[in-house]
Amino acid sequence: MSRYIKSGTNPSAGQRPGRRWGGAISAAIACLLALPAWSAETGASAWAAETAPSLRSVSNSPVVESRPDITIEVNGRKLNLTPPPLLADDRTLVPLRAVGEAMGARFAWNGQTRTVEIEQDARTIRLWPDVRYISIDNKSQSIDVPPLLREDRVFVPLRLLCESFGNEVIWDGSNRTARITVKGALSGAGLAYSQSQELAVFGVRLGDGSERVRFLLGEPRRIDPGEYGFEWWVYNSDPAKLVMVGIGGGRVQAVFTAAQGVTVGGIPMDAPRTVIESRYPLKATVTAKIPEGDVQFQLSSQDLKERPLWADGEKSVVFFLDSAREGRLTGILLIDTKTMMARTQYSYQSQLWNWAKPPRTQTPAGEALQQLTRGYERQVVDITNAIRVSLKGNPVSWDEDMAVLARAHCRDMADNRFFSHDSPTKGTFAQRVERSGVPYRIAGENLAMGYVDAIQATYSWLNSPDHRENLLSSEYRSLGAGVEFGRHASGETVRYYAQEFVTRK
Repeated sequence: MSRYIKSGTNPSAGQRPGRRWGGAISAAIACLLALPAWSAETGASAWAAETAPSLRSVSNSPVVESRPDITIEVNGRKLNLTPPPLLADDRTLVPLRAVGEAMGARFAWNGQTRTVEIEQDARTIRLWPDVRYISIDNKSQSIDVPPLLREDRVFVPLRLLCESFGNEVIWDGSNRTARITVKGALSGAGLAYSQSQELAVFGVRLGDGSERVRFLLGEPRRIDPGEYGFEWWVYNSDPAKLVMVGIGGGRVQAVFTAAQGVTVGGIPMDAPRTVIESRYPLKATVTAKIPEGDVQFQLSSQDLKERPLWADGEKSVVFFLDSAREGRLTGILLIDTKTMMARTQYSYQSQLWNWAKPPRTQTPAGEALQQLTRGYERQVVDITNAIRVSLKGNPVSWDEDMAVLARAHCRDMADNRFFSHDSPTKGTFAQRVERSGVPYRIAGENLAMGYVDAIQATYSWLNSPDHRENLLSSEYRSLGAGVEFGRHASGETVRYYAQEFVTRK
């Protein structure tokens, strides 16, 4: 539902009702870094073993010391390494996960065979703790310092990894710093990856580690709690480049962006629906196979029109479209398919193995719930500004007085189980604004109910004509948002959202 009033006018004359239900709306590795020299023998016979033969085991363990004074940089960004690098036989070794992910590598650890496998740019390296040989694309190569297992972390020789993947590493002895240059990346940002044919946002992919996110995007400006198994890292310094990364268990479980000029999975932002469909079939029934079993999502006609879903195994993509502009892409969400089940944005059926448990929403209570809703409120404003700027509009600033008004009305609706601009006990929108004491020249309100998060609620307003007018109006200068949770008569959780736009006198 949406409502709009101007100071000094008859409020009822400016009313724009509109309602929808079911969400309803009212408007890496330690490179062998020689200090000072590095060398390695090659030419050993090729082999592709998954385990390390015992004859290749290390007979004499190197002398190892922790070196917190050694700094590692990747494309000009200092890595915060815990634990710090090691020095073994005058060679620097660094923790695999932190450095490898910052360089864009993917890896897996097989505890049974004690094998580390690293992949990057179609090249595969296998190595084993305490073994002086590695396998590069199934060809063996000897190394003079082996990978080490310390504090449940694998430390590996640095220069070897960098140069094996075509990257450069330079040792700055005066500053005790190893400077790594990763090919294809720009220093200090992920902008080099803005045009991607793979499912990645500025280089960030599902399953990536948090250190790679920091390398590509830097530190988030805000971290918001979530209820779907991850927290949101929010990058909102520029509304035209808004990115939100869902981090759970140290891994990327979701990535959302409304950034202008970005290409994700070969689809540029603002592409019409026909371009999307040429690459990703958009259907009402979407089936995905995941390790736990089979999942089938069922989309409503509104889902298919405004927020179609595409899935491929464990990866799912939600395309947020602008139905008023040829179904153009205005936002995109990459999300783990199993997480999508917990998010319950779409109806679904699943056939899971007996050992598998369907994911559940992790909605907190008390103070934790308030922190969750405050995060959603800020996300509503972030996404609103991203949409406004993408359509050549002005961003709006946060207005805490209007946020208080929004929260109060959401709480009123949740407690008294109604959905309207007019409260049975608090009066009309105009009366509530007047009572707030905010000296307004023009004010507008959008309401939504039942949507799973701030992303879905905000895009629902964009695709409703009355709410769209409030959302995009150049007359507004500031915005307060409110989010509150209530209970349906059935006992199910219901989320209420409100936007309160204002231009003050």
